[in-house]
Amino acid sequence: MERFNATQTKVSCEGGLARTVRLLGQAPGGSEMITLQRATDPQDDVPGLAGVYVERGEQQFAAYAAVERCELWNNALRLLLNPDGSLALGGIDEWVFQLVKTAELQDALEFIFKDCDCFEVMDEELA
Repeated sequence: MERFNATQTKVSCEGGLARTVRLLGQAPGGSEMITLQRATDPQDDVPGLAGVYVERGEQQFAAYAAVERCELWNNALRLLLNPDGSLALGGIDEWVFQLVKTAELQDALEFIFKDCDCFEVMDEELA
């Protein structure tokens, strides 16, 4: 598991084409950037988890349908990858970004993970 303090959390709609959450994190060993994204145009979107794009770094590693579970806690975002996703994203199977849960972040993640049973909002803090 990789644990980071989120130094930047950005929610956007990239050119009106995709809803995006970008997390930049800092840890003693270095920094990490994770992007979660889903197309906003129904003609470009693929239903369920297959439509969820995950990117690590500046397109250094990327995959669709890579997420096994995503949990938004009051103080963190926990992202667990499935085995194929872990392999495609450089061998890490879990990230935890320490952050503050906001309504904007929750709304964006609910859109990105629509029709996916892998996303859950937790009403407590991750230990």
